[in-house]
Amino acid sequence: MKQVPFARSSLNHDDVFILDTEKKIYQFNGTNSNVQERAKALEVIQFLKEKYHEGTCDVAIVDDGKLDTESDSGEFWVLFGGFAPIGKKVIGEDDVVPESTPTKLYSITDGDLKIVEGELSRGILENNKCYLMDCGVEVFLWVGRVTQVEERKAASQVAEEFVASQNRPKATRITRLIQGYETHSFKSNFDSWPAGAAAPGAEEGRGKVAALLKQQGVGVKGMTKTAPVNEEIPPLLEGGGKMEVWCINGSAKTPLPKEDIGKFYSGDCYIILYTYHAGDRKEDYFLCCWIGKDSTEVIYTFSRLTMKIIRAPLNDYDVDND
Repeated sequence: MKQVPFARSSLNHDDVFILDTEKKIYQFNGTNSNVQERAKALEVIQFLKEKYHEGTCDVAIVDDGKLDTESDSGEFWVLFGGFAPIGKKVIGEDDVVPESTPTKLYSITDGDLKIVEGELSRGILENNKCYLMDCGVEVFLWVGRVTQVEERKAASQVAEEFVASQNRPKATRITRLIQGYETHSFKSNFDSWPAGAAAPGAEEGRGKVAALLKQQGVGVKGMTKTAPVNEEIPPLLEGGGKMEVWCINGSAKTPLPKEDIGKFYSGDCYIILYTYHAGDRKEDYFLCCWIGKDSTEVIYTFSRLTMKIIRAPLNDYDVDND
């Protein structure tokens, strides 16, 4: 991340930009930007919001190429003097793509790298260790589920030092993956990768969503249960609530049409906000997240950060969330 001049000429279609104003923080997603960049930008926005805005400012997502003069997009472009086409990214030495290199896997022990020989298979990865996979243009850091916090910090440092020692461009991505949230690009480097179980906590979240939709007369198509799940939700007044559902597919939250609610895909995550009346209170809220069993850590993180953004304006109310 680096600071650039506040000018339309700084924007391009390949990166993600954050514009921090007094009352609102804008995230501009270039058309060609990737999921990791967008998720990382949301993390930075959350940091800025809490440190410099006391957690109270609004957050707006502006997608490249989508202009609505009465929305956040319109406000964003007004700050730049009005909408106008943006140029292509100027390629610098930090953007040079290194030559193709054969994929190598290293285990990380006490800060040292040791190459893993032989055929790459899922069984090689031990859940109490961290591994580094070098794919040239991208470096993956795989973190076992039962590793300690200090081990994870040390592994991250090792990954950064490795990239620096290889004289890779500063734009080289280091993608951190927690066991159970591996991306397809990571899995594709293995000769064999059996279908895994859902991420920890995902089944419980899906169960609550299923219960809420069932209470509203909507079934979840394609949802499978590998273990008993908790299907309990707060008492809701039948027919008296409003349900909003967004799909998180890695780029942004997209509202689901009413006819598509319940048609969930295992590679995505979905956020559900139910607004209802309870007792003497004007409004109460039930906020929950359905985590697809094949979704990546990046999409999962993006979903959690998006939930924080949705929940922020509701701080004066009781919000039950999962």
